[in-house]
Amino acid sequence: MTAILALLKDRRRSQRGSVLSGVLIMTAFIAIISGALMTELSTNFLLSHNLLNRVANEATDNSAIELYLSQLQSTQLNAPCPAFATATVNKLSASAQYVSCWPTIREAQKFNRVGTSAASFAVDGAQTQANGFNDYVVGNSSGLIFDYRFGASSPRWTYQLNGTLTAPPLLLGNPSSGTQLLDVFPTTGAACSPNTNCVVVRADDNSSSTSRRCTIAAGTPGVVSQAGASPSVPGYIYYGDGPTLQVSDISGGDCDAISSQPLYANQPIVAGPIALACANCSRTTDEVYAVVSDNVSSRLVRSSFRNGLKLIDSLSLPWANVAGMAASGTGLPASIAITFGGGGIAVVRLDSNGGMTLAQGSVPTGISGSPTWCAPCGNLFGVGGQNGVLYIFSSSLGLIGSKATGSAIKTSPRTDAAGNWYIGADDGILHELQLQNGLGLVEVERYGQMSQFGSSAQVGSCTAGICIYLGARDGNLYEVPLDARDAVLSACITAAPPACSGANPRLSASVELGAIGSPQTVHVQGWTYYSG
Repeated sequence: MTAILALLKDRRRSQRGSVLSGVLIMTAFIAIISGALMTELSTNFLLSHNLLNRVANEATDNSAIELYLSQLQSTQLNAPCPAFATATVNKLSASAQYVSCWPTIREAQKFNRVGTSAASFAVDGAQTQANGFNDYVVGNSSGLIFDYRFGASSPRWTYQLNGTLTAPPLLLGNPSSGTQLLDVFPTTGAACSPNTNCVVVRADDNSSSTSRRCTIAAGTPGVVSQAGASPSVPGYIYYGDGPTLQVSDISGGDCDAISSQPLYANQPIVAGPIALACANCSRTTDEVYAVVSDNVSSRLVRSSFRNGLKLIDSLSLPWANVAGMAASGTGLPASIAITFGGGGIAVVRLDSNGGMTLAQGSVPTGISGSPTWCAPCGNLFGVGGQNGVLYIFSSSLGLIGSKATGSAIKTSPRTDAAGNWYIGADDGILHELQLQNGLGLVEVERYGQMSQFGSSAQVGSCTAGICIYLGARDGNLYEVPLDARDAVLSACITAAPPACSGANPRLSASVELGAIGSPQTVHVQGWTYYSG
C-alpha cells in the first residue's frame, strides 16, 4: 500500500512537470514567432525605406535629365551644348550635364551630291554672311563658278569665269549697297585679256545671276593666295601681286587702285595678306601680314595702312615651302599660324601694337593645307597631315590632341560654332572629331563614302541645322546636312551643383535629339541608374 501511494505521488509531480515544460515550450515558440515576425517587419520597413529613398533619388535625377533635354531642345545645333541643369525635387537637388554631345544625322542618308562638272575642285571655296546673304561660292579648275544658298541642294547661279582660279575667292558685302555681295576671283586666262593674270570682281544682286564689276590687272606669277578684306575700311581689299602688296577699293564700279608696296627682296607673296585692325597703333588703320618665299627662304612681312601702304618690318621663317597661313582673329593682339609642306609649323604672336614673336614646331608628316583656328575651342588651331592625322595645337604650339582618320588629309580642317572639327580626307569620307575630357581627340562620326576631296569643307548654319559643303577632284560637289544631336547625359544628387561627390546615385542616358522638320524629337537609346 505504501508503495502504491508513493507511485501516485510521483505521477502527480510528473504531470506538473509536463505542464510546465509545455508552457515553456509554447512560450519559446511564441517568442520565436514574434521575433521572426518583428524581424520580417523590420526588414520590410528598411527595404521600403530604402526603396522610397531610391525612388526619390531617381525621380530627382530624372527631373534634372528632363530639364537638360529641354535646354538642348531650345539650343541651336550650331551652338555649344548647355553646360548643366539643376533640378530640385523631393527636397533634393540634382545636377545634369553632358558627358559627350555632338551634331549628327538622324536619317540614313549621309550626304547629297549637289553639283557635278567635267573639271575637278582643287581650290577651296568661301562662305559669307553679309548684307542678307548666307552663301557658299566655289569654282572648279575650268573656271566654272557655283553659288549656293547655304543649305540648298542646287546652285542659285553658275558662271563661267573664262579662266582658271589661282586662289580661293573672297566674298564681302558691298558697303555701297546693303543688298549686294562682291565676289573677288584671283584668275589666270582669257578673262584677264590683254593680261595673263588678274583679279575679277563681280557683283551679286541676290538674283539668279551675277554681273561683271571690274577686272584688276596683275603681273607674273599672278595672285596665288586669297585676297584679304580690310577690317577698318569697308570695300578695301589687299592682295599679293607677285612681290608687291596691293590695296584697291572695289566698292565703286572702277575698283580704284589705292596703294602698292614691294615687300622683300623681290620674293613673291605666297600666303596672305591678312589685315588686322590695330587700335593701339599710331595713326594706323590696318596692320597687314603676308608671307613671301622664293623656295629657298621665307619671311612674314608686316605693313601698315592708313592713307597708303608702308613697310614696317619682317620676320625670318624657319622653312621655305609654305602651305598656308591663318590668323586667330580680326584685330590685335592675335596669333598667326603658318604651315609648311615638310611638316613645319610656325606660330607668330602679334602684340597689341603689331610686333611679332616667333615659335616653331613640327609634325612627322607633310602638310598640304592651311591651318584653321577654332575660337570656341579656346583659341586652338588644327592641321591636317598627309599621314591621315588631325593635329590640334594651342596658340603656344602645345599639342592638345591628335587622331588618325585612316587616309591622307590634303585639305584644311574646319570647325562649327560649338568647336567640333571636320576634315575631308582622300578616302572620300568626311570625318567629324571632338575634343572630349579625359579622352583627347575622338572621332565621333563619319559621313560618306563620297570622292577624294580637293576643296576643303565649308561649315555653317542652315535650315537643317549645320550644313557642310565639299568639292571633289572628280568634279562632284557634296553637301552633308546635320540635323540631330547625339548626347550622353549624366545626373547626380548634389549639395553643391554641378559637382558630384563620392558614390553618388547617378542616372545616365544616351539620347538622339532632333531630325529634319522635327527639332524637338527625342529618341532615348539607352539609360542606366547606379546607386552606390
